[in-house]
Amino acid sequence: MKPHACLVLPALLLASAEPLAQGPSEPRITCDRGPFASRTFGGTAWDIYGCSDNRSVAVVTARGNPALPFYFLFTERDGQYRLSGEGTGRPEFTRKAYDDLRRLTQQDIQALAKETQKAVPNNPAGAIEVQMVRNGGTYGVPVLINNTVTLNFVLDSGASDVSIPSDVFGTLIRAGTITKEDIIGSDTYTLADGSRKKLTTFRIRSLKIGPTVLENVKGSVADDSGPLLLGMSFLSRFKSWLVDNERHILVLK
Repeated sequence: MKPHACLVLPALLLASAEPLAQGPSEPRITCDRGPFASRTFGGTAWDIYGCSDNRSVAVVTARGNPALPFYFLFTERDGQYRLSGEGTGRPEFTRKAYDDLRRLTQQDIQALAKETQKAVPNNPAGAIEVQMVRNGGTYGVPVLINNTVTLNFVLDSGASDVSIPSDVFGTLIRAGTITKEDIIGSDTYTLADGSRKKLTTFRIRSLKIGPTVLENVKGSVADDSGPLLLGMSFLSRFKSWLVDNERHILVLK
């Protein structure tokens, strides 16, 4: 599975992967837009990156993936996408991912490429830029919880913790994303209307936003079925954060 182009991928992968064959006439593709999302292929987690030609899609081993280091590349030629890949990851995992990826239709890959065009290139100044997603009248941030499921959260600096409504929390418990061992206990919180209420607290083993993974983040369970909130137990981990309203980008430092 050899690529047909000179490919530039995130440093994490290039530090470990074998070098690509290059030729003088091969186009140079930079795949540093993202990661836009994390997907599961072959039972393992992979990060999706957009490329500089606005057609190719790179599928790169996510942190903790036993197939690391490895990547797959969808390149488009003559209106058809071709799948290639390279790396030194464990073949029993890369083969399973390859089998899943080759089942994608041309329409599936085109839709994926269109999505990655929304991803933002890594910021050379050290800031992390994450594309926000519109949901009705608000913008949310895609967050991968415990390397299992991605949900859209609303930023809320007025919330003490990462807040998950009880119905969603119940679903995560049933799915095994959150276990009984993750339950911390309960704390008393002051709600927006000034009332005080005791809420269940729990440990989120990992939250991944863009390329950044935070571990052991405190969460609380809201009684209502409102939005998922990224509160200060998440935001305080960063030196600064802001929202670029014009581009709908969350900037973290």
